[in-house]
This record gives sequence, structure tokens and C-alpha cells, in this order.
Amino acid sequence: MKPLRANPNYRKLKAWCVAHCPMAARVAGKYYRVAGPRYTSAGAIVSGIGGFIANGRWCRRGTTKLLYLSEGPETALAESNEHARRNALPLWDQMPKVVIAVDVIANVVLDLTDAAITTRIPFSLLTLMSDDWRAANSRGEESLTQALGRAALAAGFEGLRVPSKPDPNGTNLIVFVRSKGIGGAKVTLLHPDSLEKLGRS
Repeated sequence: MKPLRANPNYRKLKAWCVAHCPMAARVAGKYYRVAGPRYTSAGAIVSGIGGFIANGRWCRRGTTKLLYLSEGPETALAESNEHARRNALPLWDQMPKVVIAVDVIANVVLDLTDAAITTRIPFSLLTLMSDDWRAANSRGEESLTQALGRAALAAGFEGLRVPSKPDPNGTNLIVFVRSKGIGGAKVTLLHPDSLEKLGRS
């Protein structure tokens, strides 16, 4: 599969991210993810490999390992169900699902839920949230939101805090997973032993 053509706004977004890195937010707390059993081993959950091998709203394939998390379990479930609903697939065929909780500490987060940030960014939050990244990718192009995620990574941010599209009241955290010893956000899976025991008792 050919790599996506870079979004023409990438350089503008990167310059903005570099200039606004001092406004980074600190994030610390418990976050959630819902996934099928195939992707819920203790190692796979925090590896971020899924975000490396597949395109997503905030990062294009092959850019970096990343972890999509939600601030509440309800938002995590809505995010998990979004794919099925968009493709008119029966939700029961997507089951079973497992809810994972992780502890995150990140000191350099681009917070797109903060009005002090969103009023300064080159593109409005409405423009970003309505960006059809799948359509852009189908044309072989990097979407605007993917360009912003790539720019934030290049500028030194450890992740993005963003509104949830399927849950209007929810918030997501996208964590860029760095190599061990390189720095970046600290992500710790909660109750890994219980997770590994699922289906084995």
C-alpha cells in the first residue's frame, strides 16, 4: 500500500505546535479502552502497535505507535462501537469486548478541549472534528487531523486530549508510545494478572 501524500497544511501545523508547546497540559489519571479479546493481552494493550499498523483520526499508519484511550468507560464503549455502527454491522457480532483500565501520566499534552488552545489553532475545532479522515485516506491523502497529530509528535508533545466524536460528552486521550528509555508519557496497565486470566479459569 502506497504511503499517503502529506497534507499541505503540515508545516503550518508543525510551526504552530512548536510555538505552543509551552502551553502543554499535564494529564494524570485513569483511562479506559474497550477492545476484542484478540487485542487485550497485557503486552498488546500498552504497546500502541495498533495505531502504527492502521490509519486513525489523529495519526496515519507507520508514523508512531499510539494508544487511543477514553476518560470514561462509557466513552470507550461508544468509540469501540463506532466502527460497527458506521458500517451498519450488528453490535452483537462484535462481542465479546473487554474493558481495560490504565494509569497515565503525561506532562506535555496538546489539549484540544481547552479554549485557550482551540481559539489559537490555525483551524477551528469544528473543522477538525468534521474532518473526514477516511475519505482523505481513500484518495491517498493525509487528513488534516492526521497532519495535526504528526505535527504534535514532531514538536515534542506526548499526546493529544480531544473530544470524542461518537460520544459528544466524552473526551479521549491519544498517547504517543515512545520506545523504552526514550521518555514520553508513562502508561501502566491496571490489574494485568486479572486480564491474563480471562478465559482461563
